[in-house]
Amino acid sequence: MKLSAAGNVQSDELQNECMDLLNKFFMASEVSFKLLLFNLECLRTFVTPDFDELLDSNFGLLDKDRIQAFRKSMEEIKQVSKLSEFFQRSNCPTQSLQAAFDLIMKAFTDAKRFGYFS
Repeated sequence: MKLSAAGNVQSDELQNECMDLLNKFFMASEVSFKLLLFNLECLRTFVTPDFDELLDSNFGLLDKDRIQAFRKSMEEIKQVSKLSEFFQRSNCPTQSLQAAFDLIMKAFTDAKRFGYFS
């Protein structure tokens, strides 16, 4: 089945055009996507129920394992180079190209509805 905002089967040419547009979309938004991934990783690493206890038990310092895991995540985020990798890294529920397309179309519709652009 081919991608379509209206749910219609489309030609390979239109699907290729959509893929090209999604690649351009990622390239134009890459810094924002990586910043979002950084913020998500900060939340996963530092906003945990046991965080205060860990700091108290280690004289206000983070344990080495947590720091190393965070650094490793930062290196992985730097390497993100495709929209699909962004979706995987952010744990976004897109199991297929169609699901990614649907999510982006929903975001586009919501942005338009909320007046982010005309």
